[in-house]
Amino acid sequence: MNAAAIDLGTNSIKILIVRRDRAGHMQVLFRHRAVVRLGEGTFLKENGGNIPRHVQLRTLKIFQTYAQLLDSYKVDIVRATGTSALRDAKNGPDFVKEVRDNTGIALEVLPADEEARLIVKGVSSEYPLPRKPVIFIDIGGGSCEISLVQKKKIEKFVSLPLGAVRLTEIFVPQKKPDTAKLRRLDNHIRKTLNEYWPNPPSVRTAFGSAGTIRALARLISKTELTDDERSITKQQLERTAASISKMSYKRIMALPGIDSKRAEILNAGVHVLREIFTYFKIDTLKVSNRGLREGMLLDLFDRPQKPNEDPLLEQEQEQLELLSDIGHHYHFNRNHTYQVWTLSRLLFNELSPVHGLPEADKKYLMVAALLHDVGHYISKESSHKHTYYILRNSDIPFLSDREKLFVAILARYHRKSPPKEGHEGFTELNPEEKKQLEGLASILRLADALDAPHDQGVKWVKCQWGPGKVHIYVEMKNGSQLDQVTIKDKAKLFETLFKVDVTVGPLSEMKTARNFTGSTAVQPGRAKLNRI
Repeated sequence: MNAAAIDLGTNSIKILIVRRDRAGHMQVLFRHRAVVRLGEGTFLKENGGNIPRHVQLRTLKIFQTYAQLLDSYKVDIVRATGTSALRDAKNGPDFVKEVRDNTGIALEVLPADEEARLIVKGVSSEYPLPRKPVIFIDIGGGSCEISLVQKKKIEKFVSLPLGAVRLTEIFVPQKKPDTAKLRRLDNHIRKTLNEYWPNPPSVRTAFGSAGTIRALARLISKTELTDDERSITKQQLERTAASISKMSYKRIMALPGIDSKRAEILNAGVHVLREIFTYFKIDTLKVSNRGLREGMLLDLFDRPQKPNEDPLLEQEQEQLELLSDIGHHYHFNRNHTYQVWTLSRLLFNELSPVHGLPEADKKYLMVAALLHDVGHYISKESSHKHTYYILRNSDIPFLSDREKLFVAILARYHRKSPPKEGHEGFTELNPEEKKQLEGLASILRLADALDAPHDQGVKWVKCQWGPGKVHIYVEMKNGSQLDQVTIKDKAKLFETLFKVDVTVGPLSEMKTARNFTGSTAVQPGRAKLNRI
């Protein structure tokens, strides 16, 4: 099986494609990095917190090339993530949608805590971790992730707005360093560290990943003739930071192992790392060649642990009780409808990078899932249409009249034909509402199909996706079986909307991965990568 991880950072975009053999080892087939500077201008107030259009276009161009690579290498599953710049940008969701529409790649905006977990997972696959507490440091373009890890468990984590691109734009925008601005930069870093992590532990040893730290390790190795690109001591970092602080952009660019794009942000990056060393009293940093992408790939193949279900807010609990009262009035099948609601939530969460629907839409799924079969109270014949009429005329206090119309139509489409022009109710929606409803209906239909036998046989689901495909893995109760005919039929709407083939299989098909083996093997002529 071939898998790929795509990491869209604030400074660069990277892809890693691997093949996993039957023993679980992963061989690297292809890797590539392109500097796209997604955060360029994003952090400046005058740009309103938006990713500039020319930056979007050059990034989209690389995604289009990567989509061709995924096809060339016959990639089965892929995880594509965006980090700090996408989290912060106001137009981030629009760009995510554009990537999906133009390339079929489901770009996931990675929460900061998930980013930290994957970084630790990737780095610790290379280095055996000591039992004593250690610090993990990842300096990206938009943010800096710091994790305190003990016995392979993250005890504390912070995501700091101390990325090298972000700080360069704010404090070091000119080609020649300004001493006063560098002092303000150091003060800003110290203040931020103290604000996010007061009373820091003294750890002595740390692990570092990402481009800025690796570039500094290479530079120190070459300038101090150590032949060791895998560690940085406090004394080495102090000397290097003092030298770089006095250099112009041209002089930094002439340093060994530093390209032009890295040279622009190296001053800010070395100041961040030096202040972190001082703040946590670090003596030595071990530099890893692995990080987020490797953690993503290991995660793709790991046998998943059952996730905690979303905690219900007090308001949601009240809504649930009200909907249950309505359902009881119409003699609904409580066990089945609650199962469909549970599966709808799981599918919504697992497939969010594919469907791109906002989190708030789960409220509509809850109503439609819990009340989707109340039409049986009138007649099993055309029960979906009876459900529509009942919900449209029911008293659901936490929904506006417009929302009540929306969920009535949504519940109707849990079965039979998908939404069509000319259907009652559907014609009353505007184009944006129709698109929203189709996406939610495709999830509701899948959830209902997974419990087609009405036996609550599916205990939970885990999803993976690749180019043009979605895999749904299910854990079943003993003796329960899936109705694959119904699943295939009800998956058609999701497949049509999001241009994917949906397959559903047992959780046992997801096997545990092992560490990476072998070296990069790039097959010549398989793809041409555009320079930026």
